[in-house]
Amino acid sequence: MTVKRRSRTEIICDIMQILKESGVTITILMRKSGVAYNEARAGLKLLIRKGFARAEASFLRDDRVKFVYVLTEEGAKLLEQYRDIKMRLDG
Repeated sequence: MTVKRRSRTEIICDIMQILKESGVTITILMRKSGVAYNEARAGLKLLIRKGFARAEASFLRDDRVKFVYVLTEEGAKLLEQYRDIKMRLDG
C-alpha cells in the first residue's frame, strides 16, 4: 500500500478547512490535520501573516492565556477559490 504524501498547499488548505469549521487551539489543529507541531505552527504563521487567519486570546481561570485560531473572511474566500480550481482540474 502506498501512502500519498500531501503537498504543502494541501496541508495549508487542510488547516484552513479546520479553522473554518471552528476556532481551534494548536493541539486540536495538529490532531485534526495530522501534522507535527512545527508544521502546524509554520502553517498558522503563514496564514496569519497573509491575513487569512487570526489568533484570538482566551484567558483561563488561572490567568494563563490560550490562543484559539480562526479563519478570516479573506481566508474563507481563498479556500473556496482553491476548492473550485481543484474540482475543475480533478473533475
